[in-house]
Amino acid sequence: MKIKNNYIKIMKNFLIKNLYKFLIVISLILLPILSYLLYIYIDNKSQYINPNKVLENIELASFDEKTSIEHITNLENILASNFNKNLCYPYGTFLATRFLSSQGHIQESIDMLNIYIQQSKNSILKNVALFRKSGLLLEQKKYEEAIFQLNNPNKYFENLFNDRKADILICQGKIKEGLFLLNKILEKLDKNDPLIKIISLKIDALKSL
Repeated sequence: MKIKNNYIKIMKNFLIKNLYKFLIVISLILLPILSYLLYIYIDNKSQYINPNKVLENIELASFDEKTSIEHITNLENILASNFNKNLCYPYGTFLATRFLSSQGHIQESIDMLNIYIQQSKNSILKNVALFRKSGLLLEQKKYEEAIFQLNNPNKYFENLFNDRKADILICQGKIKEGLFLLNKILEKLDKNDPLIKIISLKIDALKSL
């Protein structure tokens, strides 16, 4: 019994004397791991509290063909849910929808634009979204719905919207209506407007049909 008690006493003294060494070793092992985990946590957390970080991630994802629809949609949802009054939201939407449509996911792109259009109070950026949506609907050959997006343009978008309307009418085989609209645009354009050359070329091409 005495030997056993002496052994226990020796072990306790040993542990007490060497405890700090043990703690130092453990710290050296755990500190890098904990630091890395903390970095990952902060980086991921910032994605939810910093709209610029979300936009940056969307931009990076939109230039990577390996990006999944789920990933870019999740990032866009963060902007839509938490930062819909921040300018990062429309720009993120335009980047995300461009990526989705380039990958052939037209309907997903339209759905994303719809959410932005419903929430947006910025007339100019909302018109950009409507213009993009009309182009996607045109790709789906949903002509009437595409034209409907262009019915109430901001004054800065009137000529651009009418030009798109003319394109849709022409795609429907309504050449006369398309020509009429293009000529109407031409009458309104300033002499230095770069649209003049484009509209004139379209008119000349249609007249030769």
